[in-house]
Amino acid sequence: MSPAPGLPDTPPPSERPSRVAIERVSPEVDAGRFAAKRIAGDRVEVRATIFADGHEVLAAEVLYRHDGAGAWSRAPMQLLGNDRWEGAFDVPEPGRFEYTVEAWVDRYASWLERLDKRHAAGQDLAVEFQVGARLLASAAAGAGKPGASGLRGAASQLPGLDPEAGVALAHAVADEACRYQDKGAVAAYARVLALDVERERAGFGAWYEFFPRSFGKDGVGAGTFQPAMMAHLVDHTEPSERGRALSTFTLGNDLGLSVGALMLGVLVDQAGYRPAFVVAAAIAASGAVLFFISTQRAHSWRTAEAAVRP
Repeated sequence: MSPAPGLPDTPPPSERPSRVAIERVSPEVDAGRFAAKRIAGDRVEVRATIFADGHEVLAAEVLYRHDGAGAWSRAPMQLLGNDRWEGAFDVPEPGRFEYTVEAWVDRYASWLERLDKRHAAGQDLAVEFQVGARLLASAAAGAGKPGASGLRGAASQLPGLDPEAGVALAHAVADEACRYQDKGAVAAYARVLALDVERERAGFGAWYEFFPRSFGKDGVGAGTFQPAMMAHLVDHTEPSERGRALSTFTLGNDLGLSVGALMLGVLVDQAGYRPAFVVAAAIAASGAVLFFISTQRAHSWRTAEAAVRP
């Protein structure tokens, strides 16, 4: 039958746009303008909001690959609730990775859900078994030799089974049927996102930024700890010596951040991270003790001099 004049032909299912929407993928930095970051050996958890019109069951996967690799690797996503899905993949080595999300209407899982509801309601399942047989035959066409024979056998047996046996058989072959079925129109996320995987040491290279600069909300450490030490230094130093004291304090702080990272890096290579942190803590504690002792001594000298001054 030819279409009515002026009306376009109905496209085949494979060419129709997908009804599935994919939004709010994470991790995603500034709409994909910058790469997310992880450490080699991490497990990257990818989440997305996925939904469609109607009540069909959806399926989704995370696609990922090392930069430069041709084929995508796939990891299944699970529904967390409220249209939020999650999947994960491992990044065993440093480098640039790419990842995105695909989703589609799972026709076999949708049929299986409808079959269970009608079976629970005691309805006749003959028509449903015919539909299921066609879905299994279609999945068998897309499967390789190991899985095709089982799916073809299930497709031929399903219409002649009683309700209990038919439902059991439909569930038994569900994993293979969902894996090999024709997905139809597959929705892909609008962006392929980048992921920079760094070596393990990159996770510790900026440890000093946590304390005191970034501790607490809105930089509480940067706004209290270091200025408090400088105020303490000014309060316990003669006016004529304050410039020298503050410059020494600032020089020591910057010198510690530069030389300390180099020295502790050598220690990490030789002994590991735990001894390096112990040594760093000991140096910091010793410096704090010496700082307060010297300022208190200077304050005592100033007080004694003021007491004997006529």
